[in-house]
Amino acid sequence: MITFSGKCSLFSTEAEKPIAVRSTKGLMKNGLIKIQEQALRLVPFSSFSIIGDPGCDGLGAATMSIFARALHARPVDFSIIVGDLVPLGSKPLYENVSEFIEMLAPNPVFAICGNHDTEYFDSYFGRRNYVLFNDDILFIILDNSKREFSFEALELCRHALATYPNENVVILFHIPPPNSFTRNSLSREQWEPFREIYTPHRQRIRYLICGHVHSYFEDAIDDIPIIVSGGGGARIEAVDKQVDEKKARYHIVRFEFDHSKRLSHATIGLEDQAYQTELADATLAQYLQQAYQNEMAAHFKYRLFAEQAKDKGLAGLAKLFSALSESEFYHAKNHYYVLGQKGSVGSNLEDSLRNETYEVETLYPQTMQYAREKRHGLAKYAFLDALEAEKVHKKLLEDARANYLQQKDIPPAEYYTCSSCGYTIKADQKPSYCPICGAPQDKILLVK
Repeated sequence: MITFSGKCSLFSTEAEKPIAVRSTKGLMKNGLIKIQEQALRLVPFSSFSIIGDPGCDGLGAATMSIFARALHARPVDFSIIVGDLVPLGSKPLYENVSEFIEMLAPNPVFAICGNHDTEYFDSYFGRRNYVLFNDDILFIILDNSKREFSFEALELCRHALATYPNENVVILFHIPPPNSFTRNSLSREQWEPFREIYTPHRQRIRYLICGHVHSYFEDAIDDIPIIVSGGGGARIEAVDKQVDEKKARYHIVRFEFDHSKRLSHATIGLEDQAYQTELADATLAQYLQQAYQNEMAAHFKYRLFAEQAKDKGLAGLAKLFSALSESEFYHAKNHYYVLGQKGSVGSNLEDSLRNETYEVETLYPQTMQYAREKRHGLAKYAFLDALEAEKVHKKLLEDARANYLQQKDIPPAEYYTCSSCGYTIKADQKPSYCPICGAPQDKILLVK
């Protein structure tokens, strides 16, 4: 593992003439590498990571928190993003994601052009077709963002394979080749010109690596392993029932050399990875916590205001408050992600059950007792309603945890909420009244 501090020397300063352009001179930095040269010689390294499709689903903080985890998931010498850094061709979005990588990346980061990146890619990330190499490995990075390999990409690949004798060749591009899992790929016709170029060299090609599909699967073409990785931030897709669900989640792929210089890989899930670098700043952590609490309070208040306006026959105002409530929810969600509080499904179940147990066994019994002693009848009533609902929540979560520990989902069911007291009802049909507060059927709402 190479240790970098300040400006780091990922590229050697040796001047060579590998294809048509001289290798770069000078020192490389942590963060985004804008490719100016056609071929760059790497100093020896031990590992690198692949990050797929971090930005094409929008650059909200919740999505970018996953990207942050991807950049920090495991120590590597550099990372390669296999396309779709932005959702669309807008200069502010390119500037935002470039600044984000510059601020967060603990190592150099290279980019590949994806189908969402095409408009300003050259201005922000540099060349779309280039070569990274040293004595141990040859990376060929190609542009097929328009569902075909450009002429420049094909010619670069042809010359690189003819020029470099490396036994470890890795070819990377965005849109996958024809495969067994998805049709969201190049067609056989689009693939054939590239296939003619690599076929004489296929014994040297260790991997074809792609993004584009928001999942993870491995396949092969012409006996060359294919890795498709799109788990760096965009919503995960249900691609095919053959796909391993444990891998088709947010992830990176980490590659490393063994002692014999053989390249191997492993997927690293991001669900349980924490990005808390910024939270070491106590002032920032306090700001984030305050913002999260304020947004959650605003979400609740605007929802309450919407109900009040609706009751008064002010449909337009009710709609506005509902829209504001939704907006504040997503603000709170973003702060929650940045605070690093989003865990795995299992940890979320345990956390929820722990909270419900505390409320059922400690919080509401204590508050109810105090309200009784002080003869605060209204508060006691509110605590009672909440206690009865939390008892149901606790039981539902216990059943869900038991199923999850057996790697099973809970059976599908219909749930209803009493809008009078907040009681949760699991039933096949809508109850005629609330069993806790007696509210009529029209106040019992189906959970959609």
